[in-house]
Amino acid sequence: MKRALRAQVAARLPPAGSDEHRGASERAQQKVGASAAMKAARCVALYRALKSEVSTADLAARLLAEGKDICFPAVEEGDPVLHFRRPHGALRRGRHGVEEHEDVESARVRLSEIDLFVVPARAVDARGHRLGRGGGYYDATLASASPHARRVCLVFDQQIVDRVPVLPHDVRMDFVCSDRRFIECPERE
Repeated sequence: MKRALRAQVAARLPPAGSDEHRGASERAQQKVGASAAMKAARCVALYRALKSEVSTADLAARLLAEGKDICFPAVEEGDPVLHFRRPHGALRRGRHGVEEHEDVESARVRLSEIDLFVVPARAVDARGHRLGRGGGYYDATLASASPHARRVCLVFDQQIVDRVPVLPHDVRMDFVCSDRRFIECPERE
């Protein structure tokens, strides 16, 4: 069921690199950047977007200009929890094809320092249930993060579906932000 939903949503996405893709990506970044959740956050974990995902490049520049502390995930061999690093130096392709910064101690950010996680998805519903790429990294990471940290899923509007199938280990989002809407999800327990 999850595989079918991923394929269904992928077929609806604006083509990567198209004007539609760029415009929707810019609108989604502006919307999340103007949100109360973002304004309240001191340290924000972003993601390095794959070509099919909403970019975070403009958002990162905006947050840095506003004096926010930002960081990006990296995968470490054998660890299901993502590690976060402040931007520094050159980027390299990580194990899953996502750009990562090298591991430098001065750039490391502890999970407990992060106030807001901006998370990608393949699909998400208005209740905050998210379907990722299938690796489980964000579920493991968010389960290990501070319970006070907020979570926003940044997507194209075509990725918002009626219902995402849920497993016991799946972690819900607090907000869903697309190029067309900002949804406050039911409160997490």
